[in-house]
Amino acid sequence: METLEKFQDGLIDLIITTDALEEGIDIPACNTVLNFNCPLNLKSFIQRRGRARRQQSKFIIILQDGEDLNDVKSVQRLESELLRKLQDEERTVLPDDLKNDEQLRDSLTFSTSTGAQMTMGNAISHLYRFCSELPAQPYVSNKPVFNCEMDGCSQVQAIVRLPSNLDPSLHTFNSLKKWARKRWAKEDAALQAYKALYHAGLVNDYLLPLRLSDILEKDLLPRSHYLIPEQLDPWHDVALLWSGGRELFCHELHIVRPQKEDIKLFMILSVPLRTEVRIQLFLDSDTEHTAVVSSARAITTDISICQQATHLILQSVYGGHEDQTSIDYVHILVPDRDPVAISGFLESHSGRTSLAAWFPTRRARPGSLGLMRHVTKACRPLLVEELKEFEDEGPHSNDASLAIRGKIHPLTRRRNFLHKPALVTATPIEKRQSPLVVEQKLGELAVEDYLVDRLPSVYAEAAVLAPSIIHKIGVYLIAEKLKDRMFSNAQAAPFERMDLLSIAINPTDIVHRSEFRSMAFIGDTIAKFLITRQLFLHHTLWHEGLLTSSKNSIVSDAGLAAAVCHSGFGHYLMTTRFNGKRWRPAFVSTTLSNGSRTRQRHVGAATVADMAKALVGAAFLDNGLDQAVICIAAMIPKIKIWTTGSLHDGTYSKSRPPKALGATTIVDLEDLLAYTFSDKSLAIESMTHASCVGLYGTTSYRRLSFLGAAVIDLVVVTYLHRHNRWMSSKRLQSLKSAVTNNMYLAFVCLTFYREKEQDTIEVDSKGIPGVIRSSHRVALYNFIRSQSDTLSAKLSGLTKSFTSHLHIVKGDLWEKRVYPWAHLSVFRDLKVLSDIVQSVFGAIYVDSFANLQECEALAEKLGILPLLEHFIAHDVATDHPKGPPATQAQNSRQNRQEGKAASADQV
Repeated sequence: METLEKFQDGLIDLIITTDALEEGIDIPACNTVLNFNCPLNLKSFIQRRGRARRQQSKFIIILQDGEDLNDVKSVQRLESELLRKLQDEERTVLPDDLKNDEQLRDSLTFSTSTGAQMTMGNAISHLYRFCSELPAQPYVSNKPVFNCEMDGCSQVQAIVRLPSNLDPSLHTFNSLKKWARKRWAKEDAALQAYKALYHAGLVNDYLLPLRLSDILEKDLLPRSHYLIPEQLDPWHDVALLWSGGRELFCHELHIVRPQKEDIKLFMILSVPLRTEVRIQLFLDSDTEHTAVVSSARAITTDISICQQATHLILQSVYGGHEDQTSIDYVHILVPDRDPVAISGFLESHSGRTSLAAWFPTRRARPGSLGLMRHVTKACRPLLVEELKEFEDEGPHSNDASLAIRGKIHPLTRRRNFLHKPALVTATPIEKRQSPLVVEQKLGELAVEDYLVDRLPSVYAEAAVLAPSIIHKIGVYLIAEKLKDRMFSNAQAAPFERMDLLSIAINPTDIVHRSEFRSMAFIGDTIAKFLITRQLFLHHTLWHEGLLTSSKNSIVSDAGLAAAVCHSGFGHYLMTTRFNGKRWRPAFVSTTLSNGSRTRQRHVGAATVADMAKALVGAAFLDNGLDQAVICIAAMIPKIKIWTTGSLHDGTYSKSRPPKALGATTIVDLEDLLAYTFSDKSLAIESMTHASCVGLYGTTSYRRLSFLGAAVIDLVVVTYLHRHNRWMSSKRLQSLKSAVTNNMYLAFVCLTFYREKEQDTIEVDSKGIPGVIRSSHRVALYNFIRSQSDTLSAKLSGLTKSFTSHLHIVKGDLWEKRVYPWAHLSVFRDLKVLSDIVQSVFGAIYVDSFANLQECEALAEKLGILPLLEHFIAHDVATDHPKGPPATQAQNSRQNRQEGKAASADQV
């Protein structure tokens, strides 16, 4: 038997048979051995022989028997023939099929306006990069899947399937033609897929996956502080109208004092207040006055006399500070509307007199007595509480002089009555300072040492309260200007709750701090819902990753602050805390000169964002979602006010998959939810996991889950808003988090089921058929469509795995009345269950044409709203265990800051 044969041309170093191996022939040391036990492929033969030559080793072929030697020689002849053709100098062209495909491959390119170009050679790598940037999920591979089909002529057509997170129109792409090579077919399919992604808006002009920097403005970079215009001076426009001689408006001012007669004045302005303004004035921790400013009434009067009356009233308290020569007040305070009555008022109450001259004519009526002043300290007014004459029987008594005994008090220096005064030291109640006076005992007075204002002290009391009243009216004027700018062209009902708007623009207001935070909490949820709905309905080809990142960027503190600054609303934000100590009456001349200067201020992003949220919350509390949409659209122009219109006019329905699935596949799901879908594909989509690729003609539930999460938050917050019980913003946030977190929603998904009866026909041992009725549990997670074996196996064993945990959590929630954060943590890895709960809410919201009542009915059926009511009724603590320490520290800091502010403003 032939055991060794060498080829003369040196293409093969050694051929040896298996018989020779058994005889003990040694094989030279080599790196390449080919066991020739099957028909040899020319390509494999050349590759292995070339590897041996590069490694400078021998190429040995082991034959099974002698007949294989002919096959080796045949392959060697084919190689020699191919080598001769390739080395032929006259050879200049490829075979026709390869030549045509190569020319076509070079011509198939795709370019954009920026000059970026994609060829078939780099299409696959770009497609892999795009898919790698899609949101990662458990049990899901985001890699594109290529399949190749070869016809009888060895021509290949490729099909690429993209992840199901994308729109159904972007799932499957074929190569344009059949190619001679498999790789060329894959490149062709990848190029067609990438072109479709570009036209769908998911790839930018540089042929890179779409990012936030391509969607949002380039200059909206997040910052901790923003430079915005100086706070709007509400009296500047009033001063302009004064100088222009426009129409005048009179407002009645009533200061309601408990157990005392009301103070009645009139305020004349050059602009009208369109609504009644009620102002709480805190004289001390126990005494509260209310200033009521009526709506405007046009009048015609002698303004010079009104200015003199205002000067008389204000100079009783501020005579040592204000300019005595200027009387062109921006805000006029008069005791009457009639110019004749005002003239009589000036004649009767101007100037001062001595106590000795005043007392014999008035005889101890403190209400008519003006402020008293010691002749040596005329700038320190004294308020008289009690004054009476008595007989002096002392040795130095003089019949010509008066003997007067009275109780007088220095007038308080406090000028800010918009919040309760802070008690710096703990003192007994009986020793605390009175709001307007300092306690003194009844004592004898030397009448010759005191002067008395002819102006009754009741007007002086009004002058003391005037800074707080005027500041509050200024806030309302700013709110009026903001309302006119935001809602002037609105189609919804007019904005009416000016009190809410004034709170929303003034985060420094200590008294209404809790209301501001509650409105910001509500506005935050409303803004997230409206922006989520906008993105979902009008970017139908965006995947959930783009939607979420865009929404998070817009509703972040930096995003909202930038929106407020660019919309020009930062001018209305009040960041300067009212300081009554430094208050001075505003004059037309000085107000106009100060208003000509343009200044800017640095404000923290969180403060500006909180105002934006509070504005949205105020609009919602005023007139519901329609008003909130107008408000947020004014701040963020990209948010359209016609978002829900696409659900009704068919715009959104055109983006849905054209092929609706049959109702028979979701009958049980509709029975479980107690809701019948008009668009059956929405029900299928809400249950389709991202592991399903190209089977159901629909995208995965990720987009609907994105919308449904915002819908659940809105349902919970509107329910909390309708609840009559007052709660702090911290409590509201805690309750919302307790029933909307992913762990609790996964628990809801596991416990939401119904028992379904089923009849089966069975034949007994005697051959007699009979109907046997049985029942089985139909749970929400049973409808999940998945192609992941791991996920399917995990879902099938859920009931057995978590039965004990479900009972523990139920007992904690309803019996022990504690929120089981620790026990719920076992459901942390079951986000797929919380996702389908959210996607069902999103599907019902879209299918019902934005009917929130249907979503509320589902929340009631799932037990979300009943549990929320249970928490409120029994005061169940729902705070996260990691939350209280940080929250307490934050509250402590806020309390210290508010205490310092109150201490600074109480004088």
